[in-house]
Amino acid sequence: MALRIVVLDAWQPDRVPGTLLTALEAAEAIDRPHHLERLGNDDQVTPAPVRLQELRPSADREPVCLLAVQPAPPAGCERYGFPLLQAGDPLQAGDVLGVASVRLPLIDNLGTVQEVFVGVAGQHRRRGVGRALSQAVDELARRVGRSVLQGWSYTDASDAPDALRPPEGGFLIGRDAGTDFAQAVGYRLAQAERHSVLDLHGRTYTAPPTPGYRIETWRGATPEQHLTGVAAMLVAMSDAPTAGLAWEDEVWDGARVREMECRVLQTRDGIISLAIDETTGEAAALTQLYRMHTRPAVVEQWNTVVVGPHRGHGLGLAVKSANLAAVGRWWPEAQRVHTWNAAENDHMWRINEQLGFRTVNIDSGWQKRLD
Repeated sequence: MALRIVVLDAWQPDRVPGTLLTALEAAEAIDRPHHLERLGNDDQVTPAPVRLQELRPSADREPVCLLAVQPAPPAGCERYGFPLLQAGDPLQAGDVLGVASVRLPLIDNLGTVQEVFVGVAGQHRRRGVGRALSQAVDELARRVGRSVLQGWSYTDASDAPDALRPPEGGFLIGRDAGTDFAQAVGYRLAQAERHSVLDLHGRTYTAPPTPGYRIETWRGATPEQHLTGVAAMLVAMSDAPTAGLAWEDEVWDGARVREMECRVLQTRDGIISLAIDETTGEAAALTQLYRMHTRPAVVEQWNTVVVGPHRGHGLGLAVKSANLAAVGRWWPEAQRVHTWNAAENDHMWRINEQLGFRTVNIDSGWQKRLD
């Protein structure tokens, strides 16, 4: 099949984004059937206008979106060695055969390409499109001097004799077309992650008492006096279980937190709870919930962390309960919450189960090392 790999130009926020939105609407259409088949909903499908916003680079990460298109766009500018698809270039939704997206960290983990995703339109599968996109991701990684590629896919637990075993955790992963493709292009199973959902209907929450600690909860941007504490908690997230994934400690300060929030809050609203040691004034635990402005019924759990010296005081349950109580006050339209935790993180799962979460599938983390 004759196709061309192009990179989407999301660097020019002031241009009329007609072609770019067309391309991302095609990517959204590729993604949606897989989610509906796998999960029964499209909660995790990012709408094209939101995705366009999220593709804009920032100080700490650069997202890149590659498209397999047919016919080839006009010759013009390039980025990373690929033709640049720009606003105003001719493109129809049917020209997009597949999509690959990645994230390049710019402050830490500089040897990795993260969040690798490859999707192909149903009518173009098994025709070499996915492999061409995967090879393009490899080429991109080499051009920017990175050798470790990481991504996630929806999978299911299995007890079949040929099931895949992650380095840690009690789940085996069933083989399917996605796992076969990942292995065929050089990825290895590095971690299993439990994806769980909380149905909020009829539920109310109250944070349990936490003697010696107070919990601060807010909506939107972090108050100035808590920026340092939130940054310290995000640094502490580097201790989260990573099984076989290569992961370096992340570097956070108040300025990076503020920059991240300015970006995220363009497309989302957030509720954050921070536990503070009453004696020292230091942050002890954090949890974050976010939802898209365009999808108010669906909430996503982001980071939850309790710093080592403060574990054993029920702070994980307390901050998560405080956040869920705030959802009832501030987001009455919310219907469900999605969360993910490493399969080997039994303690966090017990908290989630106590709050009412139920597992819907087991996601697989994949890693590839380039020669």
